[in-house]
Order: sequence, then structure tokens, then C-alpha cells
Amino acid sequence: MNQFIGVVLLALLSGNVLSQTYSRAGLREYSLQPHLLGSRTYDFEGGASARLDTGLGIGLGYAQHLNDYLAFGIDIAIASIDYRATVAPGAGNAGARFDSSGVMERGTLRLHATWHFLAGRSTPFLTANVGAAHLDPDIDPPSAGGCWIYPWWGQFCGAEPPTHGMTRFTYGGGAGWRFDLHRERGFVRLLVSGEWIDWPAPPGELRNVEFRADFGTRF
Repeated sequence: MNQFIGVVLLALLSGNVLSQTYSRAGLREYSLQPHLLGSRTYDFEGGASARLDTGLGIGLGYAQHLNDYLAFGIDIAIASIDYRATVAPGAGNAGARFDSSGVMERGTLRLHATWHFLAGRSTPFLTANVGAAHLDPDIDPPSAGGCWIYPWWGQFCGAEPPTHGMTRFTYGGGAGWRFDLHRERGFVRLLVSGEWIDWPAPPGELRNVEFRADFGTRF
């Protein structure tokens, strides 16, 4: 009886080990990346400020695995974020600051490197990226002309607010967990990351947190 139990346990253990035999080396993969951007308040120069609400976005990704642990890739994503802003009077303007609201459309392009700690189907990982972010806010016009200090744009003179977008260097990093599905059915990744957008004026950097789930296929 004891021998029979031992054989069964050995068979179960062997089956489990075999099921974990897996290699990512040489794999190419594509993923769909819905994500959530955390809310954040920024204080800009001259008393202008903006509070971004939680934003939703979607992205596409490609990665190439060099071995079981290291992968390089590229992501492209878009997001829409509601915000509330305070516009301050600029040089020679005796008007009072006013509140405004709008929607920011954001696009990002990132190159990334990812290190997986384990070679199996389930593994924690760390990732780092560099790229570019294009921000396109849409803000209400002032009640009168003159010079106004807007969040993101800085001082701008005229009866209409600035409308041009801006592209900035961005970098970031994150951590998460990856699950490779059995029978070559793809993978799922869950991660939390931080992003820093380089800014030439105060606050110097725009920081935000991103929560993301990747659903992908591999070849």
C-alpha cells in the first residue's frame, strides 16, 4: 500500500514538473494593454495648477525574448484624462485667476527592457522604459484678453488659449507578475509602473502611476 502511494505521488510530482517545463527563449509576442492612470495634482509656474483625474487608456505592445529571462520590446498607447485647472494672470494682467476644466489626450511611444526572475510559466519581473509622450490638453478660454499663465503651456497672451500639443521625453519603470498559459494559449501580465515626463519649467517632472494588464499571444 505504501509503495502504491509512493508511485502515485511520484507520478503526480513528475507530471507537475513536466508541466512547468517551458522556455521563452526566442519567442516573439504581441499584446493588448488596457491601463489605468492614477490621479495627480501638478503645480506649475506662476500659480497655475492642474489636477488630473483617473484616466483610462489602451496600448499595443511587441516584445522579443532573447532568453528565458531578458526581453526587449516597444509599446504604443493612447489615453484620455479629465482634468481641472487653475489659470493665473500673467505679466501686466490685473484679472483674477480662474478655474477651467478639459480633457487631455495623451499618446506614448516607449522602448522597454524586461527581466524575468524565473524561467517557468509564472514569474515576477522588473521592467524599465524610455520614450516620448505627446500631451494635448483642451482648456477653456479666458473671459478677457491679456497674458495668462496656463498649466503645461506657461504664459500665453491673447483672447484664445493655446491649442498646440507638446512632446516630451519620458522614462519609467515597474514591477509585476507574468503568467504564461498552458497549451501555447498566450500570456497575461499584471504590473504597476511609474512614469516621469521631463518638463523644462516647474515642476521639472510630471510624475504619474500606471496600473496595467497585458493580454497577449506568442509565436
